[in-house]
Formats: sequence, C-alpha cells, structure tokens
Amino acid sequence: MSADTMSDLDGPGKPLSLLHPVDPSSMLFLHRNQTQSELVHALYIVMYAPTSRTLRNWLLASEFEVILTFLVCTIMLVKKKTLGKLWIFTRRRTLYGTFYVSNAVFVLVLGVAAYLVAWDLTAMIIASFSFAKVSTMEWWWIIPLPWWPLVVGAYVSIHGFAVGCSPRSPLSSFNAQATATHSNHRWIYLPVPRSSSLVNATLIVPNVLFSISTLALTSMSGHSYYVAKAAAKRLLPEDILAHVRDAKNHGSVVAFPGDQLPASDELIRTARNVAALYSETHRYVCINLAIFAACAVALFIPCVVYGLPNIVSLVDHACSRHPEPLPPSCNSFFKKLYFLLTEGKPRTEASAGHLDISTWKMTILAVIYISILVVCVPAFGWLPMYIICASFPSRVSAGDFRNQISNAVLAVSVITILSCSFVAIFCTVATLDPLFRAAIGLNIIRNQIPIDITVQHHRSMVEETHPSPAYVITNTNNNGEAQLEMHKLEGYHRTIELKSSSTTLKSNAKSPLEEFPDYPVHHHEIHVSTDVEAQRDSMGSEGEKDDRGRAKVAFERGS
Repeated sequence: MSADTMSDLDGPGKPLSLLHPVDPSSMLFLHRNQTQSELVHALYIVMYAPTSRTLRNWLLASEFEVILTFLVCTIMLVKKKTLGKLWIFTRRRTLYGTFYVSNAVFVLVLGVAAYLVAWDLTAMIIASFSFAKVSTMEWWWIIPLPWWPLVVGAYVSIHGFAVGCSPRSPLSSFNAQATATHSNHRWIYLPVPRSSSLVNATLIVPNVLFSISTLALTSMSGHSYYVAKAAAKRLLPEDILAHVRDAKNHGSVVAFPGDQLPASDELIRTARNVAALYSETHRYVCINLAIFAACAVALFIPCVVYGLPNIVSLVDHACSRHPEPLPPSCNSFFKKLYFLLTEGKPRTEASAGHLDISTWKMTILAVIYISILVVCVPAFGWLPMYIICASFPSRVSAGDFRNQISNAVLAVSVITILSCSFVAIFCTVATLDPLFRAAIGLNIIRNQIPIDITVQHHRSMVEETHPSPAYVITNTNNNGEAQLEMHKLEGYHRTIELKSSSTTLKSNAKSPLEEFPDYPVHHHEIHVSTDVEAQRDSMGSEGEKDDRGRAKVAFERGS
C-alpha cells in the first residue's frame, strides 16, 4: 500500500469489510486540518490501545480463582483417592462396525479445565503487559486461541452423548430402539447413522478442520501485527515515533514543539498506511471469532436435535419404572421432571423392575449435562459476535476499539469465574458419589478391590477302588489313556486314571490397605489359594506316561 496509490484525503474512503484487506483510505479518523498532536494521539490509540486499571483487577481476580480452584480440587481428589482408571474414549464393537465413543461428561469437564489453564496463562500475559505498558496488540492477535479447548471439548462431548445415548443409535439396545420407533413422539428421535466409518469421521474431521483454521488465522493475525509494527518503525518519522512513545509512558500526549501545527498530507498518508496495517490484525481476529461463533451455532444444533430428545426419553423411562402410578397432572416433560425431583426419588438402593436410586441419579445427571450445554453454547457464541459487531467496521473506522476489547476481557473473566465453579462442583461430586464417578469415567469405587483371576488347566491323577477279580489287566481306553488295574486286596482293586483337565482359580488381589487407606479393616476375611501342579513321568520302556498331581488348599481366617 504505497502512498502513491492513495486516493484524495478528502474522499469518502473504501468501505470496510471482513472479506477484503483494510484499505488506508478507510482510516477516516486521520484527515486534513488535523494537528500533529491529534495525529500523535490517534496513532497512540491505534498502536497501543491502552487498557484500564479495572481490567487488570478483573484479570488478577480471575487468575487467583483459577489457581485456587485447581489447587483445592487437586488436593481433594488426591486425598480422597478418587481418580482411578480414567477413560476418555472407548471402542464399541457392533454388527455395523467399530464405533469410538467419548466420555461425554468427563470430556466436557476436561475441555473446561484446559480452557481455564489456557486463559489463566493468557491473563497473566495481559496483566504483565498492562503493568509494563506494552501494546495491547501484542497479545490481542492470539485471540481466540485460548478458547479452542472449549469448542473441541463441547463438540466431542455432545458427539459421545448422541452416539452413546440416543434411542435410535446403533449402540442402543433393541428394546430402546423399538420403544423410540413405536413411541407417540418418535418423530423427535433422529436416527444416528449406522455406518461406523461415517460416525467416526464426524468425530475426527470437524475437529481437524477447526484446529487448522484456528491455527492458520492466528498465525496470519500474528504475522500481520509484526508487519505493522515493523512498518511503523520504518515509515513514521523518528520524532513522531518518539512522541507516541512518550504518550504511552505518560498515558496521554505530552506537549511538544509544533504540536499545534497542521500535519502535512504526506504525514497523514503515512499514518493511514500504518493504521490500516494495525487494523488488518484486528480484521483477522474478527474472522477467527466469526468462525468460533459459527461453530457455537453448529454445536447448538446437535444439543437441541439429539440432546433434548434424549433427556425426554430418559425422563419418560424413569417415570415408567416408578412403582406407583404418576399423578394425572404429569403429562409433560417438565411436570414429569418436577415429579422426579420432588416426589419421585426412590427410597431404596435397588428394586427389581422398578425405579432405583441409580437410574434416578443418572437421569438427573443427563438432564443437568444437557441443560448446561443448551444454555452455555449460545452464550459462548454471543461473545465473539459482540466483539465483531461492536468493533467492526464502526470502531475500526473511528480508530478506537479499546472499550470493546476491555468489555470482552471482562466478559471472559466472568465466564472464567463461572467455569471455576463448574469444575469445583464436578470435583466435589466426584469425591462424594461412587455412581457419578463411574458415570463420568472415574470408574473405580473406593471400597471396591481390583481382582485378577487366572484360570489354569492341568491334567490330574485320580485313584479309585472297585471290586475286581483276582488278576491284573493293563489296557488302553479310546482316548489313548492308560489304565492300570492292580491285583485286588481283600476282594478290591485300585484304578489309576489320567483325567483330561482340572481348573485352578488364582487371585492376585492387592491388599485393600495399599490402594484404599479408608477401607474398613475390622472385618472377617477368608483367603483361598489353590496350587495344583501336574507332572508326567515315564512308566516303562514303551514310553507310557502318568500324571502326578499335588493339590494344596489353604484357608486363612483373619480379622
């Protein structure tokens, strides 16, 4: 963008758009009859976009809460030994192929936790840059990269919920599919494709494309910023750059000789070139934000199309297993849900054929999970749209979008505080309820001892005593097993026979005191160990063999 190609400074300028680069003629806040002081102030706002002290306070508060939340939750989980064998994805084999299903709740929490870590690092950078009076544009170009884990985590989570819980999914039982097909509300249950390749591709391909676009646009915005920074040093006069730096150090333009003189046309054209390059960085950020907003809208579709019908099905199923007839007023989803929350909670742990406490808890967990997604996904999509609509093109053409950046950071700080609360509640539930821990992937119960059972097959020797004649016969049965009939003693004889196999069960269980310190130790235990060894020895010159077994069973009773 050479100065020779600039249109007249008094012209209307080219309209701003996200679809094409920012033209210098669009920087109408730099115009004729502008003093040098006003030009320096305009360049100071464009190049540094200083933030307020209130913004730093919010950032520091959010940083402190993130660190405190992770510290407390880590101590709580480690102390309670809640984290067992975690799983994020599982492989389900069906007649239609192998499906990869994500752990819906745990993946969502993992995405939120990753976002908190990414934003906490970003907030530290923003706060330190603010204290050091470094340009806001030094970190603004990375936005919205810290929000990437939220989008990916939410998408993988809802994908796992739709594939794993939908009544018309290939992974659902035959009874669930038949119920959904013949239900009065069958039209709300959309089918999940039965092709495992297609379902697995929808899990991987969108995340790959989204990650590539995010990284590419972030790289382009970063490159644009450093090009603008280098152009400012190369194109602007040294005295103007010095006055801009003085304004940065003092927070406003410092009076200098000739500050009230009109700026030359050449200086205005140069300033417009520099301002257009800095605005180009913001344009790339807005494009990236627009993609994030579009992804939020796309995420909202499966939340509504699959998530809401699934929880309707779960609530109907829970109500159908209630031991008593429902009140006549329970004829809608919300009334049935209210009944389950108030009067329908089971009072017994297990009841054959009826609603038990486990089914009730899982139904409530699914309702809470979908409610969070339905509410938070549109809220997440609102923030990028606010930044775009509030700053581009109106505030860009005015040369000042500091307020929009500050408001966005404040909104993200509030979201961070709410996210910390969500993670804290999750960790608390994970330490209190074994059923919820199993549902979210922490699939180990504190009083459950892991047991390994080894099955070994051996051949054994059996001796039997039978009445027999007074002579000895050696023969071979149909299986090629040797039978030796020995001379009877007082009218009886013994038969030595080689049995085909016997089974040994051996447990390698660890002591509960090693893995579970709070396991009750004052109880009676019976330890059973069985050791069977079989050995075949030579039975003569003809190579006949026999098995000699040795069995030992030890019972130890302790308290």
